[in-house]
Amino acid sequence: MTSVQEIQSGAEYRVEFWLDSRRLAILVQLGPDFPLEKPILLVSPNVGHAWVDHCGRITAAPGLINFTQHSDLGRVVHAIVREFELRPPVWIGSETSSSAVEPSIPTESSAQAPVPNMSMSQPTQQTPLQQMIFPELAELSVEELQALMDNQDRRNEFIEQLPVSQELDDQLDQLMISIENLAKENLEKESKLKELHSACEERRHILNEVHSSYEELGVQFQSLADCRTPASIRESLRAATRQADEESERVAEHFLSGEMNLDQFLVAYVNKRMMSHIRKVKEEKLSQQLRDLLKAGY
Repeated sequence: MTSVQEIQSGAEYRVEFWLDSRRLAILVQLGPDFPLEKPILLVSPNVGHAWVDHCGRITAAPGLINFTQHSDLGRVVHAIVREFELRPPVWIGSETSSSAVEPSIPTESSAQAPVPNMSMSQPTQQTPLQQMIFPELAELSVEELQALMDNQDRRNEFIEQLPVSQELDDQLDQLMISIENLAKENLEKESKLKELHSACEERRHILNEVHSSYEELGVQFQSLADCRTPASIRESLRAATRQADEESERVAEHFLSGEMNLDQFLVAYVNKRMMSHIRKVKEEKLSQQLRDLLKAGY
């Protein structure tokens, strides 16, 4: 039975398993740059094996040699355990050397205690040991991995056959189809956009004409408003009164010079004087209204 113990969260783990009635432990140490840097794997107690150096560090495991940020550390450790089971290591030292890993047979209670499992069959509560993108690489031997490294065409073929590559290809195809559909929709809307642009230009031209007409009418309105102020009306009445007085004087001169008879003189003179009188009355009345407005504070 293999069990995983978390010594330090996200930094150190202890994988224990039984081999020839003895318990072995693999200590997994993760550096701060993991998974960009390889983990450190130590076996305890120290054993003699082709994958283990004299200090008890596992260095020659294929999965560890070819470890990348996409490797599945759980599969790497599982492959090491499987290697020890198929090719048992040589035990170094006496029984006391293995006491450091508690070689006693586990009790029933401890055997039933739940422990984390590094197997990929349990996707829940995954630790950094279980993170994986290309699990297919862990199933290859050193020779197969080296062949992939040496042969570019074979490596490309292997990558194309990966489920993640096929999934990316499918997503790319769907994205291309979506882009093509969007391009077609944009082309179909081009004519409508041109029509709207033409309509907008036409309305802008109409707006400019209306604005010009508005400005002209504004000038005319201001001119008429200036002519119809009380002061302007009073000045107009004064001018019209002076004109009526001058015309009445010319009528009198024409009569005195004999250019018109008495009846003509009376009709023309009376009309002019009456018009002058009416305008004077209106002027005085308007002047009085202006004075009243000024007194009222307007």
